[in-house]
Amino acid sequence: MPSGKQILLSEITRLSQTKLTEQELEAATERIKAGLLLHGSTADSAWPTVEKFAWIEKEPGIQGPGLANDDIYLADLVNALKSENDIPTVIKDSYPELSLKNYRAGLHIIWLLLSQLYYQDSLSVVENDGNFDEDAAEKMISAHIEKLQIYRKNPKEFLGRPIEQAEDEI
Repeated sequence: MPSGKQILLSEITRLSQTKLTEQELEAATERIKAGLLLHGSTADSAWPTVEKFAWIEKEPGIQGPGLANDDIYLADLVNALKSENDIPTVIKDSYPELSLKNYRAGLHIIWLLLSQLYYQDSLSVVENDGNFDEDAAEKMISAHIEKLQIYRKNPKEFLGRPIEQAEDEI
């Protein structure tokens, strides 16, 4: 029997690489809601929260997770948090050692992970219509692990500028 996580990941993987019609968006929303409940919880508080979710197309050619009634992409919410000039008090209190740069980096990583859930017409060509070449992926991963090792030895030389300048762009 598949786990809730496996079900949710399977649905998200399929949807993030497939352009849907308006009717299909509604069915996708229902399937992801079920996956969220199976993965997260079926406690009383989960049901009204999951009902706020929708697989939306707010902008033409971009479909993905959002808030149903507000027509807001979830990735846009995280992106907006990155623009704050301070760490929210609740996070500061929980993680007093957290720097603003690391807070922003953490939000950017969350945004990168979340943005992968979206289907975009502009990326359909490079995503090869959802076909996945494991050998090519392994080569790309290996090449980037090597690049990470080179970067770690001398970030400034690798980037061609001070690391602080790159971090400020997050």
